[in-house]
Amino acid sequence: MEEKRYALKVFYLGTNYYGFQRQLDVPTIEGELMKAFKEESLINDNFKYTAASRTDRGAHAIGQTIAFTVTKMINLDRLNDKLPSDIILWAYSEVPLKFNARREAIYRHYKYVIRDPGINIHKAREALEKIIGVHNFKNLCYKANKTTIRRIFVANVNRTEDGFLLFDFYGASFARGLIRKTVSAVMDVGLDEMSLEEFEKLLDPTYVPPKGIMPAPAENLFLVDAFYQLPFEINYQAVKNIREILEENIHKNALFRFILSEFEKNYLRLLEIKGTLNYNKL
Repeated sequence: MEEKRYALKVFYLGTNYYGFQRQLDVPTIEGELMKAFKEESLINDNFKYTAASRTDRGAHAIGQTIAFTVTKMINLDRLNDKLPSDIILWAYSEVPLKFNARREAIYRHYKYVIRDPGINIHKAREALEKIIGVHNFKNLCYKANKTTIRRIFVANVNRTEDGFLLFDFYGASFARGLIRKTVSAVMDVGLDEMSLEEFEKLLDPTYVPPKGIMPAPAENLFLVDAFYQLPFEINYQAVKNIREILEENIHKNALFRFILSEFEKNYLRLLEIKGTLNYNKL
């Protein structure tokens, strides 16, 4: 078989893992994926692989996207049988051999869910409006050895009837820690523990805040999607498995209700895109 490259949609719950990226001697999402790929003889030590995002320890994902080149057919059912139940490959698309999952994402959408301690939501929204556009987020990232300039398309927060705050962030890409530190700072604004003026100063890379911004907990964060205009083939057994694992966990943690809701939207979006692209080819 000639070389072919595939983009795969990956669902995972990050609770039991030390983040997405491979590390020595600790379980990670990427590490588990690599083990399954090797067991299926899909990859060797020189395989060409990219991932859309590197989520933190404890964070989750619905639409994480990875891409790699193989010389044999992939079978999602067999791969999922080799993966832990909280990591599921649920869709795939054949892509050009030069496709890079990180660089070619049109946007990334992250969601952060937290109990509302009684914030002033109007002030919180005012703070979020200030990060929209291109900014240097040096003061809202972890220690950075790369550029901290990013473009944010949408940043908003909504309150649910049962007392949760749902933060949504859409951007071209996100520096490490940006969302969690932004949520923390915006919560301070909403609780009148930080003024809007102080928050705006954080977007000045020459400003040194008197105290650092502690990141909000990672376990409330999930990657909704890395979006591409691609016709993904959906594995319906995998979709069923994702629904089951989320429904089993809803009674333990309300977060999973919101993850399930966003998963259903993602699933329908992929169906719609595939239908539209196939129709355009007629």
